Amino acid sequence: MEKKRAILLSACGKKTYKLMGNLSAPQKPGEKTYDDIVKLVTDHQNPKPSSIVQRCKFNSRSRQPNESVSQFVAELRQISEYCDYKATLDDVLRDRLVCVIKEDRIQRRLLAEPGLTFKKAMEVATAMEMAAKNAQDLQVQEPKPVHKLQSVMRSVIDAEDLIMHGHLAKKCWNRGKQNTKEKPKFKQSTQHGKGYSKQRPTKTHFVEEDDEDMEDTYTIYQLEGTIFKIEQLSQNQETKKDKELQDLLRKYPRVFKEGLARPVPYALKEKIQREPDRLEKVGNIEKVEFSEWAAPIVPIIKPDKSVRICGDYKVKINQVSKLDNYPIPKTDDLYATLSGGQAFSKLDLSQAYQQIVLDEESRKYVTINTHEGLYQYNRLAFGVSSAPGIFQRTIENLLQGIPSVVVRVDDILVTGSSKSEDLDNLETVLSKLQESGMRLNKDKCVFLAPEVVYLGHRIDQHGIYPNESKVKAITEAPAPKNVTELKSYFRNAKLLQRFLQDLSSKLAPLHELLQKQKEWKWDKPQQEAFELSKTLLKSSKVLVHYDPNKEIILSCDASPYGIGAVAQNGRWV
Repeated sequence: MEKKRAILLSACGKKTYKLMGNLSAPQKPGEKTYDDIVKLVTDHQNPKPSSIVQRCKFNSRSRQPNESVSQFVAELRQISEYCDYKATLDDVLRDRLVCVIKEDRIQRRLLAEPGLTFKKAMEVATAMEMAAKNAQDLQVQEPKPVHKLQSVMRSVIDAEDLIMHGHLAKKCWNRGKQNTKEKPKFKQSTQHGKGYSKQRPTKTHFVEEDDEDMEDTYTIYQLEGTIFKIEQLSQNQETKKDKELQDLLRKYPRVFKEGLARPVPYALKEKIQREPDRLEKVGNIEKVEFSEWAAPIVPIIKPDKSVRICGDYKVKINQVSKLDNYPIPKTDDLYATLSGGQAFSKLDLSQAYQQIVLDEESRKYVTINTHEGLYQYNRLAFGVSSAPGIFQRTIENLLQGIPSVVVRVDDILVTGSSKSEDLDNLETVLSKLQESGMRLNKDKCVFLAPEVVYLGHRIDQHGIYPNESKVKAITEAPAPKNVTELKSYFRNAKLLQRFLQDLSSKLAPLHELLQKQKEWKWDKPQQEAFELSKTLLKSSKVLVHYDPNKEIILSCDASPYGIGAVAQNGRWV
């Protein structure tokens, strides 16, 4: 044991040795035994929870909806670890199990059992629970009239179609038959409520709200004569949403809460002039009297026609600041992570950079000069050259270790090899974001979709496809009239060249026009090559996801017009 103690003290490190010294004082760590040192450090790092608090948790733990008896007891055993029940644990577990059983027939059976032990209670409860489940699976569920109004989803019934005259008219079992009209005999009840001398038509409105179940509701009449039959209302499965996904999204409400307000539309000049007031109100900026780093503002029009005010920091801070070179992931590296994905969830971080709070010292460097004076940002500002690297590092550190998740600045893509794995990964990401205070723009998020558009390409479980909007923009482009327009066309086509085979050779007549000594002359060969490029884009192939279990073959070739290479991974990749 002395040898073990010597090895521990020599290998533990300066910080740990200091901790041991503090815990051993007034003695030195070397004067204690190995077991004593281990116990001191263990008790310090993992103090034993209070048995009183743990017993309170134990006694307040209720059985959750859809939780089986076995699952409930397993949770109780975990909580009881530090309750210090010792030899009485089985009795306490038995008592708690009998008390929380919601099924009356199981509870009555347990209470009627003489000399009930915990083992016997578990056997009876689990057996009866499984028997009820098996019996339910064997029964054929058919709609039929009953005298109970079942739980109804609020989104099922059309408010205009349901007019009740004691029951649904279109479901009336007496409709079309010869019957003697008889006024039902109601009499005043001595209970709370009102009696009526006739049936009264009543419109019933159902409003959709988060698919929450309505509690069973009963209307009690004291009747003389025939009792009215109440038609069963059942849930419409076609209108039911994916409950698992909805439950998951409701579990993390704060991550979708509106935090940083959206920029206002660029419709009127007055609204643009009021933008600094809005930013100040939400805490993004604050007014200052003087700054050596004030930069002019640049309004950026976003795709949704709204405007974002940015600082033109290239004239000030970007010239003298040290660039944060944290690498932004390459598109191909991100796509390689998606192999095996079945469904995809794309998360959009609301206002991206401005979710990161700046320290006091950094705020003076991101001051903007507006028509209302000087304002400094309290959050990471758009336009700062190091902002992408800072934000990428922050989000990667936050989500590291979560499988099948890729991040490119403010765009997060989550997938999994099965639906359950998709949900698990998505829940882990949402949990991390909510814990860190991050906000998502729910309107721009996509959840568990069979395909998504990510980083300019369409992605599904089979592979990567060209984005149809980009293909359309290229194929509808007019023929270039000069070198500048031709270069612009090539820049757009280059984004999709990975999907096209032998592109350099087929577009050689167009490349010739880019030579410095070449005179611009658009003839038949150029027009044919231009039209061919559009045809190729329309018939482009899918690139399958990279599979590390398949063989990789690299094929290279060259021609008078260019060189090229193709990587094969079972099929084209």
